[in-house]
Amino acid sequence: MGDGDLTADQGQIPGKAGGPANPGFRAELRDETCKSPDEEHHGDRSGAKGEHGSGAVEHAARVAVLKAGDPVAALRRFQAALKRFPDAANLHNELGFAYRKSGQVEKAFEHYKRALAIDPRHRAAHEYIGEAYLMVGDVASAEKHVAALRSICLLPCDELNDLRKAIAAHRAQAKAR
Repeated sequence: MGDGDLTADQGQIPGKAGGPANPGFRAELRDETCKSPDEEHHGDRSGAKGEHGSGAVEHAARVAVLKAGDPVAALRRFQAALKRFPDAANLHNELGFAYRKSGQVEKAFEHYKRALAIDPRHRAAHEYIGEAYLMVGDVASAEKHVAALRSICLLPCDELNDLRKAIAAHRAQAKAR
């Protein structure tokens, strides 16, 4: 097993949304991930040209596995796709999401940062990296992504609202301790 590989028992984070035991894992992944890697959430910027037909079906299958609550299987599929589409921002975001949900926050940061390097306006990557910063207690960095989302979203968007709520919940939880 390589450094980024998971074992079956790493598929959930106790007390967090994740895995089949907690269906919240499925609901959290943004809908834009259902597009093929060459159809970014606001146009083609990924450089992954030509993945139509069976490639889009493969991508939908990867996302379905992740939404079904199996980050271990999703990671395997996303990693295989990454070999074909190394510059697909959505794919890096999805890998970050799967790593974060499996408890591998450092690997999640790598992929969220890569997604944002490819597409600095990727709303879901800003939200999810902000949530990852909260997991490690770095509220200031999460707030930077709130600021980025404020500049990206002309009107309030779900990603901005969700990250604000996550920060508020994190602060409330910290005060309760």
